[in-house]
Amino acid sequence: MTKVKRDVKSKGTVVATVEINVVENFDELLKTATKDQILSAYNRCVATDAMNAARVSQVRPMSPAAQLAKMAKADPKVKARIDALLAELGAVAAGKPAVAAAASK
Repeated sequence: MTKVKRDVKSKGTVVATVEINVVENFDELLKTATKDQILSAYNRCVATDAMNAARVSQVRPMSPAAQLAKMAKADPKVKARIDALLAELGAVAAGKPAVAAAASK
């Protein structure tokens, strides 16, 4: 078991420092905690992860890149259009005029 100090923050300001005993392997965990404590901690983590995922999906919509990736995966026409636009951008970056890049397709 290792002791680790962590800062407790509230609104970005450190309000306290706590010392946490970090268990380094499962055998050590079984020696220091009861089965009920382990189950409780596991269930709390699962519930917290599920609630955080739901909260994030409500608060933060998908990024534009993620939305485009999802659309491209669902529709081959969208993927082809995205690929064409990326090729055109690559041509422009390489110094070819955009019109010439589009005509060379």
